[in-house]
Amino acid sequence: MHAQGPRFFAWVAVASVLCAGSAGVAKNEPDFVRITPADVRWQEIPGGHGAQQAVLFGNPGKPGMYVVRVRFPTYVMDAPHWHPSARYVTVLEGIWYADAGNTFDPAQAVPLKAGSFMLHPTKAVHWDRAAGNELSSTV
Repeated sequence: MHAQGPRFFAWVAVASVLCAGSAGVAKNEPDFVRITPADVRWQEIPGGHGAQQAVLFGNPGKPGMYVVRVRFPTYVMDAPHWHPSARYVTVLEGIWYADAGNTFDPAQAVPLKAGSFMLHPTKAVHWDRAAGNELSSTV
């Protein structure tokens, strides 16, 4: 990963189908989860060059459904990688760039504007990046 610039990109991933606990969640009835922006707790991702994540629901380290919001500083890029379970990504604002395969080639990245959806299938190699001066975020 390489970092420059102060702007952030953000995304949320949802994986699997079963529920597995929650973190930073306001509950006032069984099965109801309500999270306000003030409830979101950001943490630095170790070795993430300024990237941060907030676990909104579940535990990404365990089987079951979870929701994570991640912010990447502009120009921070993930090398090709995969996840053990599917991830569902929605862009919240701005532009997120992504592509699939083992070769990281920014010229081939698909720009995903606000409102876009992306599925990372189970164990499918892909890469993502925050690029340009646009502010972007995803859910």
